[in-house]
This record gives sequence, C-alpha cells and structure tokens, in this order.
Amino acid sequence: VVNQTEPAFLRPPEAARCLSISKRHLKDLTDKGIIPGCKVGRKLMLYSRQELIKAILKFQSGKVV
Repeated sequence: VVNQTEPAFLRPPEAARCLSISKRHLKDLTDKGIIPGCKVGRKLMLYSRQELIKAILKFQSGKVV
C-alpha cells in the first residue's frame, strides 16, 4: 500500500534504497527490463513506487525470467 504522503515517483537513489539494493544493481535490473523505469529528458530516470512494489512481488513469486 502506497502512503499518500510519499512521492509517487522516485529518483534512482531513493528507488535503490526502497529496494535495499545498490544504484548500480538497480541500473542493471532496469537495463534488463526487470525493474521498469521512465527516462525523462536526457538524464533523469524516474521509478514509479507502485511499479517497484509490483516488481518486488513478481520477483518474490518467482515469475522473473
């Protein structure tokens, strides 16, 4: 459940902290399509908090290829 006071989108450092992984590992998982991210402009990558939760649940259920 997403807390309404928390931002809906996270930058890589916050997303990595949310998942308890390094920023590099987050980038690797994003590049492989396991963790969905949205590139905004030339540099900014944002991660939906809801999509991070879905990815965690999918990973825990063993449905990640």
